[in-house]
Amino acid sequence: MAVNVDTLVFLLITLGATTFFVVKEYRTMSEKEKNEAKRDLKSKSFFFTVGLLIIGYLLILLGNLFYLIILNKIGIILMAIAGVNILVSMWKEHKFKSLYILLLIAVAILLSW
Repeated sequence: MAVNVDTLVFLLITLGATTFFVVKEYRTMSEKEKNEAKRDLKSKSFFFTVGLLIIGYLLILLGNLFYLIILNKIGIILMAIAGVNILVSMWKEHKFKSLYILLLIAVAILLSW
């Protein structure tokens, strides 16, 4: 099985840096903030917005890494679903920001298509 080395390096840097900064920030939180973060991460709204976006992006990177087109397509679909969910959840409070985020997600999807 062929592996795209450029994508592997990008994936390791992306996941490594993100994990490092999240753990670093989590350690500096108070107990109250840690409990709030845990509650937010377990919520359905987080999963259907940010969670699907991250899972979709990870699948796109894995699809590029192993040259599997089906993983790319599944990742793109998950990112599109996340974009619509973000648009709907933010629409009441921030109409312009929700359209801007949807535009950014659409650009990311088009670049990975």
